[in-house]
Amino acid sequence: MKLFKFFAVSSAVGATERPETDDVFMNQCQAAYLESKGIKIDQEMIIEDDCDKEGEENRAAVGTVTRWTNLWDPAENKFIVPYYFAEGYEDLVFGKHTGARSMEVINENVAHFERLTCIKMKLITEVEKDDYTSVIRVYGDDPNKECSSGIGRSFGDSFVHMRADCYTWNEGTTINHEFMHRLGFLHEHSRADRDEHVTIHANKVNDWNYRKLTYGPSDIGQWEDLNSPYDFNSIMHYYSGTQPDGLPTISVAGNLAVRAPVDRTWPMSDQDAFQLNAYQGCEMNNKCADAGPNRCGAPFHVCLNQPIGYECVCVVGFERVIDADGVQTCIRSPDPTSEPTPPPAKLVQDMVVMIDGSGSYSGYREATCDGLKTLIRRGIDIEEKRNEKFRFGFTLYSDRTFMTEEFTRTSSRVYDLAMPLVDVSTFVKDDGKTIDEGKLDDVKQSCITRLGSMYGGGDWEEDVLSGAIWTRSADAMNWSEDSAKSIIVATDVHYWTQERGLT
Repeated sequence: MKLFKFFAVSSAVGATERPETDDVFMNQCQAAYLESKGIKIDQEMIIEDDCDKEGEENRAAVGTVTRWTNLWDPAENKFIVPYYFAEGYEDLVFGKHTGARSMEVINENVAHFERLTCIKMKLITEVEKDDYTSVIRVYGDDPNKECSSGIGRSFGDSFVHMRADCYTWNEGTTINHEFMHRLGFLHEHSRADRDEHVTIHANKVNDWNYRKLTYGPSDIGQWEDLNSPYDFNSIMHYYSGTQPDGLPTISVAGNLAVRAPVDRTWPMSDQDAFQLNAYQGCEMNNKCADAGPNRCGAPFHVCLNQPIGYECVCVVGFERVIDADGVQTCIRSPDPTSEPTPPPAKLVQDMVVMIDGSGSYSGYREATCDGLKTLIRRGIDIEEKRNEKFRFGFTLYSDRTFMTEEFTRTSSRVYDLAMPLVDVSTFVKDDGKTIDEGKLDDVKQSCITRLGSMYGGGDWEEDVLSGAIWTRSADAMNWSEDSAKSIIVATDVHYWTQERGLT
């Protein structure tokens, strides 16, 4: 499919014998512009509006398609295209189909733009539409318009008409077909090289929806080549109906009797997605993530995804430079009076695993202590990927329902033990990359040994609370004053609730 760059309007037709009629619309200025170029427009395609169709400048302005490149979100890494449903759409009824069901399927279909392209269709309310320069308005209260759309972005409302049954058309591809029109595309079978692939029946060859466009980048009815092959799977390709003489409306080139092998791919073909990204001028990948933690020169500079590449926002005292390959980085400002802002301090994450009921863990000490190794590995991974410092420790806390005369007996057992918080970097070898498995095994063995020296007792709900209080307040834990603190509790205490019983 080639990209159709300039204004025109069209609509989908049925997959099997659905009438191929001009169920499309355009405003008076658009129609006047097309007619000034010698293209006759059916009056039924023109809607009444208040545009100045006598103004040459205004006609020229609407004669070209405006892309949806006005709203880029670096965090989403997408162009945002807002759309809303007209008031009362959910109450529409056409046959057995309802507007409420149509809304559900439309939302499901257009969500695939975000998955497959660098466009995100954003559902908004009608109240929110004034927050945007351009929005798509989906309505469906004119049964004669069926499924139809204008082409490209208009200022204010860009209309798409979706009768309540449109989601059933053409094996579900009509919804995205119409939205593709609004994103700036005409039909696959209208491309300038179409005669190499298909033949349009003489009855339809002058119909606007089948009219062959010409090569060229700058005028109505022209299109730009984005190096995409002819695509019978495109959702922008009409299925072939049958004309009164029994011949296909669209046949294979060179054989009028053989129907063109159109087979639309839902939700869109690979070439549809490729063309849309090329048209918008954007890349799907996360450019900042691909550039690594030191993109922009250091991780404390802000990286913003752009349609192509990324933009660096430098901290005070640094300035952005772009090399010959277009790569951006931040360097210290040459101004000696400018004091650079120091990089922000790493966030310190203090995490302690509190093992409660320690004396009763004899049956599964191995698995319990092995889990500590997993958590330390996770902390090392966090340090590598984020601007954070990760510290790890664990505590052992016995049940507090004691055996008879337990306090008076001589014993080597204890009620609480702690491994103070340490940087997880201490578990990484000197090369800064390889995890020291030996040190991890030492932590596991220390945990197993210490669990074996703990008192055992009964389970009470208070054990968890008192253990958490001790873990947080114990001087031996060495909590960092400015850290983000978390305690993960491993417990065998069960809780009763009035509503649910044992949990």
